[in-house]
Amino acid sequence: AEDSAVARMLARVEVWSQATATGDLAELPGWDERSAATPLFTSTRDNCLGSACPRFRACHVYQARREAMAADVVVINHHLFFADHAIRGTGVAELLPSTRVVVFDEAHQLSDTGVQLLGSQMASSQWLDLARDVLASGLQWARGLADWQGVAAALEHAARDWRMAVGARTPGSRLRWAGEVPDGVDAEGWSRALQDLSAACRQALAALDT
Repeated sequence: AEDSAVARMLARVEVWSQATATGDLAELPGWDERSAATPLFTSTRDNCLGSACPRFRACHVYQARREAMAADVVVINHHLFFADHAIRGTGVAELLPSTRVVVFDEAHQLSDTGVQLLGSQMASSQWLDLARDVLASGLQWARGLADWQGVAAALEHAARDWRMAVGARTPGSRLRWAGEVPDGVDAEGWSRALQDLSAACRQALAALDT
């Protein structure tokens, strides 16, 4: 079912790409940024080839950048504003000219967009993958130098406890996180789970450093 949804999304993107003048995904009908298809037709600062890309001259991002650099007033969406800040942080380039004044519309959406583009995400499944990788690597390359079963088990247990601290959630749903803990999550349980996960990570790092 997911493969069919991805195929339909890619077909829609192909049609849309022939007609769009801006390449702005906000104009793409039915696009969900969480779709499994999104990484298949977008680039990030990690995999963008820049001027080395064979389609560089046709790239909507760089066309918009050239136009913006020559403009006195630039109207953009929140995503592009934060994308520019993310790229500036790398010291490699910038998408937009420097400004003295910025005016935001729909400012109540800034937090969510900023977290999405400037923040980091880590799923419990990634922690579990890390635990399995630590175990496999330890047994293959450093057997007997550490209790790899115990290290991996501690990391896996801490990851599951951290996930349980969040509670049951609908897959793909997001929690608002404006304070020390996400909304609706027990602060004590959350803090304890994070401390345990941090301790398990330090233990794994120490073992890997042997």
